[in-house]
Amino acid sequence: MSVNKIIKEYKKVYNLFKRQGLSRDTVLFTDSKGFSLDRIVPDSISDKFHIVAKSGATASNDEHLETLFAKLEELKTKDPIILIWFGTCEITTKGKYIYLRNYPYQNIESILTGYRDLRDKILAKFKYVTIIFLDCPYYSITIFNKKIRDREEKKNKDKSDQNNNQTKSTNFSLVVKKYKGTRIVTKKDKNKRHYPALVIDKTKGYRSVTQASSLDKELCYQVDYYNRQLKLLNKKYRAPRFSQDQIISNKPKNKTRVRYRKNYKLLSDGIHPNRTLAKLWVYKMVELSLEVSETC
Repeated sequence: MSVNKIIKEYKKVYNLFKRQGLSRDTVLFTDSKGFSLDRIVPDSISDKFHIVAKSGATASNDEHLETLFAKLEELKTKDPIILIWFGTCEITTKGKYIYLRNYPYQNIESILTGYRDLRDKILAKFKYVTIIFLDCPYYSITIFNKKIRDREEKKNKDKSDQNNNQTKSTNFSLVVKKYKGTRIVTKKDKNKRHYPALVIDKTKGYRSVTQASSLDKELCYQVDYYNRQLKLLNKKYRAPRFSQDQIISNKPKNKTRVRYRKNYKLLSDGIHPNRTLAKLWVYKMVELSLEVSETC
């Protein structure tokens, strides 16, 4: 979706629950994606919608599961709704950078087996909870790894510049003011022209979609397979398809076929949703909670 479509969509969903509120406590059990959503939860439902998140966590993390159990005991309600939202740190492997796994589809089957065990553990302790597994959104290995690499290069460059400044005496002649802080320009740079940063309307840029690398395309196939298998776990509940919110379509001139591409610019670092997309996903989770409350 484009930004304008996403805004229209979450306004439509918001109108469904802004007066009604949540009747059942809902707990989102997730990884670092939850931190992006935590700041977006509306005040009207903040007492009923809870997020249990941990960076780099997977569903098999015992410490994270104990945090969930502690939260459920704190709520003291018999029938909360638990939304389980992982996949990012399970489909790919992460060290300093993230990579595709050697046997991806066998790995996904192993993940799903772990989800069944997780469901049994929760139901053994909390008999009347409703458990729903949520789709894993598309994410980009290329963009995330590039962000990490750029951050490291900047850090190393700052260190080397600091060391050079300590060892060499420099005659400073000009200070150029920028929006944040100041930058010192030496005599060598005196004749160069320096331009202020341009203020850009970012919403227009979301229509230009970054071309996916071969790694990202392969990852999309794995995410699609993972999401299809989750439907079998949910059975009677229909979870929102978050990955479809990232697809943007257009029809080139003199062409009859519509092109569908993944809009990675809706992700702040290749993995975590920006504010606009996070708001839509929170509202869709709340809408799902309302539907489940009405049927159960």
